[in-house]
Amino acid sequence: MISTRVFARYGSLWAGLTPTLEHIVRWMNENSQVVGSPVRATGGEPANNSLIAESAFAIIASGRAPGEKVSNEDVEAVRNYLAKFGMNPPSDAVLDSDELQEVTDLVASMRTMFAQLGTAEIWPAVPGCGVVDSAYADILVAETLYEVKTVTRAFRGSDLRQLLTYCAMFEASGRTLNSVGLLNPRRGRIVTASLDFVCQGASGLTRPELMREIVRRMAEMQVSG
Repeated sequence: MISTRVFARYGSLWAGLTPTLEHIVRWMNENSQVVGSPVRATGGEPANNSLIAESAFAIIASGRAPGEKVSNEDVEAVRNYLAKFGMNPPSDAVLDSDELQEVTDLVASMRTMFAQLGTAEIWPAVPGCGVVDSAYADILVAETLYEVKTVTRAFRGSDLRQLLTYCAMFEASGRTLNSVGLLNPRRGRIVTASLDFVCQGASGLTRPELMREIVRRMAEMQVSG
């Protein structure tokens, strides 16, 4: 079995499935909306960036009351919280005061952005399919799946491939999603598009056609392995 992230990184596979994906990525960056204020990176240890991002998201997922400043005790609780989901915990680093403030600011940014979405299911379970193991996506709001990228860069093709992977796995389990979105609390930007639009623009195929093709590749990789 392989993870969803590994599957989404098979460049030759996706080049054949979604040859015009970058057109959709460009559209999503150009049409992203500003929600809230950007959060400045501290410029601290690069190895701590993942811990900072995951801590902010997990604090939101844990249902913690808003307005409290984050401490290293909270970060340790994040590691324990992630373990409940069978997720690999982030590094065991201790964050300095500036990094803890960054986590606090990201939590506030996420709260502002999530309030725009409505009732959200955080870390929805995604059933495994073929060679791809079961996973947890980021946010599901009704029939819209969001990927959260807490980074300084613009949205990339890899972000959309991750979403398409999840959507295909849901489709294989009998659940059809209608739209996808990308959300960046660090840059304060969010964009949503119908899954029909994304599939047609990225591949020239309809949503059902592209979903079936992705699922078929998952199954074929299992057989060939």
